[in-house]
Amino acid sequence: MDVLTYVKQKANLNSLCLGVGTVFAGTGAAALRGNMEVLSASICMLFVIFAQLSVHFAHNYRAQAKLYDNLPRAKYSVTAEEPVSDKLAVRVLREASFGCGVIAAMLGLTILTMARTPWWVIGVGLLIILINYLLNFGKHPLYGRPATLGFTWLLFGPVGVIGTSVLQCNHEAVHLWGYYDLSPSYFLSIAVGCMACNVHIMYGYGMWRLNPNRQARGLTYEWGPRKVEALFFINGLIALGVVFFEAFYLNFLRPLTTVAPAFITFALNTFVAARMRHVPIGELQHLNTLVKWNYLLFGFVTFIVWWWVGSPDDSVMRYF
Repeated sequence: MDVLTYVKQKANLNSLCLGVGTVFAGTGAAALRGNMEVLSASICMLFVIFAQLSVHFAHNYRAQAKLYDNLPRAKYSVTAEEPVSDKLAVRVLREASFGCGVIAAMLGLTILTMARTPWWVIGVGLLIILINYLLNFGKHPLYGRPATLGFTWLLFGPVGVIGTSVLQCNHEAVHLWGYYDLSPSYFLSIAVGCMACNVHIMYGYGMWRLNPNRQARGLTYEWGPRKVEALFFINGLIALGVVFFEAFYLNFLRPLTTVAPAFITFALNTFVAARMRHVPIGELQHLNTLVKWNYLLFGFVTFIVWWWVGSPDDSVMRYF
């Protein structure tokens, strides 16, 4: 396997659906009140992509470095018998994580200059760094523990959706943290976070299906498959209920139309929940991919529909 193919494999590109879907959802919430800004949304999209890549490479770097450190070394001639491929893998993953992290930091500084009140951008950046450290580094990394489900909900729900919406609203909204402009993102972030948790759950469930007898950390290993399947369905139901409540509570102009993306997502989520236990292991990967694309579909269709039914855009930064 050449280096480029190896890096592409470890990048886990399918999981970028989470970051992209989150930005689409936040942009849709801003567009509903006529606050969408294409430039701000694009910067957020690039930042999320490179931040995710950096975290993916950091996780794989830690795992590969731990494996490399545990490999036997030659007693007299370390250089002659050292596994070069493993040593190269460690270095490639380290440099890839660092490179993507530098790009994400540059984009983060760009977001900082675009924000009317930069303190919340600094807070989000520090939170992302802290969660990455807790998951992958330190004496007792939390990766694989059930508590990490809360990190997934927080980052791809309230932090990602509300943060994207705030950055776009801060150009035109009179009151930056005003309830009218940001209320769609408050409710939508809860629903989006629940669907992001289902992507997390499905990955761990797949690992359990491949090797149910292995002693490992993870939600399915600790809770059992039935509870996890029920949680998967309940998350989809919560997401639909929150969007449905939001549409009528906030008096959207066309409430049933704005709820349509959540209905589509709930239908696909229910299909996956019903098939999780019965699908052959060979097809489980297809369900895993479907869950990720369902999340992206939720964010993208919400963006299109809410942009269509939302308030007119009177921004001075409007390009088209």
